[in-house]
Amino acid sequence: TDQLLEMAQALEQIAGKIIITSFDEKQDFERKSLDPEYLAEYFPDSDVEVEDNLYLAIDDALRRENKWVLITGSLYLVGGVKTILPEFTAK
Repeated sequence: TDQLLEMAQALEQIAGKIIITSFDEKQDFERKSLDPEYLAEYFPDSDVEVEDNLYLAIDDALRRENKWVLITGSLYLVGGVKTILPEFTAK
């Protein structure tokens, strides 16, 4: 939890909006993300939105006026993003 707190404090300094999402990866082993509501508690001073659906979280982030989007998390989350992102760049 100390690492989560450090990460949250660093992100709060640079983020205007934080969208917390989840993933459910089933490759060799089933992997689940931390509960987004739990993670949201680490950002008490930020504009936080919890969106359980990864596709909808990316869609929301890309529709915002500021087009800078930072995606951070596990390699499982990044793998999910890499799968979904081409759908948005084709639009």
